[in-house]
Amino acid sequence: MSVQKRNGKWGYDFRHEGKRYKRHVWKTKREATEQELKVKNDLNSGLVINNEVAFADYSEQWYKVNKSHLSKSTLITYKSFHLWISTYFKNRLMKNITMLEYQRFLNWYGTEAPNKSNRANPKGRGKDVVVKLNRSIKTCVEYAINEGILLRDFTFNASFNYVNEPKRESAKYLELDEYKKLKTALLENTDQVDFLLYIMLITGGRYSDVKNMTYEHVDEVKSTLFLDGTKNETAPRTVAVPRKEMRVIQNYLKNTPRKINGKIFFKHSNVIANNKVNARLLEYCESLNIKHITSHALRHTHCSILLNEGIDIFYISKRLGHKDVSVTQKIYSHMIKDNKEKSEKKALEALSNL
Repeated sequence: MSVQKRNGKWGYDFRHEGKRYKRHVWKTKREATEQELKVKNDLNSGLVINNEVAFADYSEQWYKVNKSHLSKSTLITYKSFHLWISTYFKNRLMKNITMLEYQRFLNWYGTEAPNKSNRANPKGRGKDVVVKLNRSIKTCVEYAINEGILLRDFTFNASFNYVNEPKRESAKYLELDEYKKLKTALLENTDQVDFLLYIMLITGGRYSDVKNMTYEHVDEVKSTLFLDGTKNETAPRTVAVPRKEMRVIQNYLKNTPRKINGKIFFKHSNVIANNKVNARLLEYCESLNIKHITSHALRHTHCSILLNEGIDIFYISKRLGHKDVSVTQKIYSHMIKDNKEKSEKKALEALSNL
């Protein structure tokens, strides 16, 4: 029997392809049995388990073995993080990395590592991205500890150093090319969170407007969506969407199991949480090399695009569910000013041609 109790602790001791794997650190036989099964499954999946493995090699093996559980965007993020680990640690053995060395890596990533997605500040990252990197590495390290590769967690008590940037107005929304990148990426996935982000992007709806959407809110004939917003009395509204977007919506609903309660964004007995939505959007921003925004910025992006196309401010106000047009004018004053200047130029050109 490979699971036994030694020196008051339960653990496993078995051989796989000529190599011995043993560890006795658990309080119960059940915990040891579960860990042994996990280690054997990882070995059978191709994960190399030994304490002479380089951190970069293990991180690559780890995300590849676990990729069946990951969404496409999460997998892209893990690949990106693996590249940073390879760049910094190179062939450094995982067992030799100290807490101090790991902290230096986090400091470098947050304040000095090249950042192609930020033209204004081409070095470092914001807090949210540094935290995301640490969280991913911490999960990877926990796997290594459970498999006996590491004795200690070198990510323990890590602190975050990052680049704080003043938010420019343009940082609150995506540029047109960034919008197109994100939309294309969202269309490649069929996850509920991706679909929720897609609806927010094409309607300008708040998270609170979209999260409770039901199948009855989708009018395929009129090509409209009802957004059951709660922020004010004008938040509940019907929004028209292009026919091509409605075909995407129809295809998603057709190929996704229908929920008994009728809610489209319902998962594990709850509506998808806003922090899950923002976390997924952050993964996309990182993997697509676009500016890092929250899901609410999709609303600003929607408005920016409509204003840029010369759409009437009164229509935009109703589409966004604002109480009145003065709210829209106040929130988007900088965009309206830019649009006014463009409109004035067009008007003068038109008058000069009469």
